[in-house]
Amino acid sequence: YASYSDIYEPQPEINEDLRPLGPAEGKSYEAGIKAELLEQRLLASLAVFSARQDNYAEAAGFDEATGQSYYTGIDVESEGFELELSGAVTDNWMLQTGFTSLDLKDPHSNDDVRTYIPRETFNLGTRYVVTALPGLQMGATVKWDDDVHQDADNGVIRSDAHAVVSAFASYTFMERYEVRVNGFNLTDEKYLASLYWDQAFYAPPANWSVTFSVRL
Repeated sequence: YASYSDIYEPQPEINEDLRPLGPAEGKSYEAGIKAELLEQRLLASLAVFSARQDNYAEAAGFDEATGQSYYTGIDVESEGFELELSGAVTDNWMLQTGFTSLDLKDPHSNDDVRTYIPRETFNLGTRYVVTALPGLQMGATVKWDDDVHQDADNGVIRSDAHAVVSAFASYTFMERYEVRVNGFNLTDEKYLASLYWDQAFYAPPANWSVTFSVRL
């Protein structure tokens, strides 16, 4: 398959003069191929993409007099590829995985832009239904992000590459009741949640939750 689209994205941000920044405009291209595997149980896909966006809002500072953040419009050229695999390996084992590689450049200077966005990401999710005990299913996810950084007034903020592992188990009984256990960041990975702003906060440490639900 192949696709082309024009980009017109209204933006509510204001510039340093406290005037509307205006819309981001550009063009986007994508081409790819898909295939069914294991007797149509799994769907595999490969996509390559390229886009050019002009006047894309980028945080530029904070006006203490008005208490408002202001932005500047930058031009961004992006290109990359994405691999995905999803479906049922067996009747009771489901799988979804993907890898994305991305490049973001200023088309005029060829410098990296939006460096707070990971250039490479990988995710793997799986779910297994236990046939020996009807109603029980278990699953896990792994999400890996490449290292990122953001230039700030007081230096450069960096976040190393990291992987976050989560898991769940649920048991449904008497058709109406469900007990579910969720675990997030099981390896207690210490990482910054986002570098979009000049400040960043650590993501939650390892944590668990248990829920009980009833269908009426």
